[in-house]
Amino acid sequence: MLRQLTLNLLHNALRHNLATGGSLTLSTDPDPADPGRAVLTVTNTGPLLPDTVDHLTEPFLRGSGRLAEKDPARRGHGLGLALVAGIVRAHHGDLTLTPNPDGGLTARVSLPSP
Repeated sequence: MLRQLTLNLLHNALRHNLATGGSLTLSTDPDPADPGRAVLTVTNTGPLLPDTVDHLTEPFLRGSGRLAEKDPARRGHGLGLALVAGIVRAHHGDLTLTPNPDGGLTARVSLPSP
């Protein structure tokens, strides 16, 4: 399940990135707030997002709402972040989605260390 979580975050970050000149970073670190937890962070560049992005974990919701993207390369079913949120819950973790000031999104997953 953790593999699927990581793949979904990376796939979303690539799909919703800038068409040219975009970037994506992935990092893993101990959680500075709780040394007994591990943090996975995925950040991309992309379009500006509203201040509240927590609704993106709702099933079948896409960044542009419930309408399908016109560009087939960016089209999805709106399940990626919903699955990520479910996997995080199943592992007693925390998911934080934060819009980046210049566009794009940072997804931070904090999980208990095994």
